[in-house]
Amino acid sequence: MNKEDVKSILYGVGLIIVIFIIPYFWRKNKKRDIDENSKYAIALIIKKTGSLKNGYHWHYQFFYNNRVYEAYRSTHIGYDVKIGDYFLVKFSYKNPSHSKILYEYQLKPGNQQYINYVWDTIPTSILVYNQKKDRL
Repeated sequence: MNKEDVKSILYGVGLIIVIFIIPYFWRKNKKRDIDENSKYAIALIIKKTGSLKNGYHWHYQFFYNNRVYEAYRSTHIGYDVKIGDYFLVKFSYKNPSHSKILYEYQLKPGNQQYINYVWDTIPTSILVYNQKKDRL
C-alpha cells in the first residue's frame, strides 16, 4: 500500500465519521437531554416542506419562558397533520431547542387558551390521542 492509498482510506474513514457517527451521537445526546429534562407544551404547525428521501417535514413552534422555539419533524409515519394544527411537544427545559413534537397527542378543539402553558407531565385532559393510520 502506497501513501496515496493510505490517504484515501483515511479520508474515507473521516468522511464516514462525519456523515454517520457524529450525527448518531448528536441525535442520541438530544434524545437523552429531552428525556432527562422534559417539559411539555403545545406546538403550532406552521409550515410543510419535504423531500423525496425523507417525506414531509412539518415545522412547528412553541413558547417557553417568553421565547418562541422552532423545529421540524418528518411525518412519513402515517399521522394526519395540517398547517394550523396544535400538537403536544416534549422538550428539554435546559435546552428548549431540543424538542420533539408528539403527533399522537393533538390539542382538542376549543382549548387554544393552553398554548402558552408548560406541564411536567402529559396533560391528557386537553388532548385527543391519535393513532397512526394503517398503510395499505
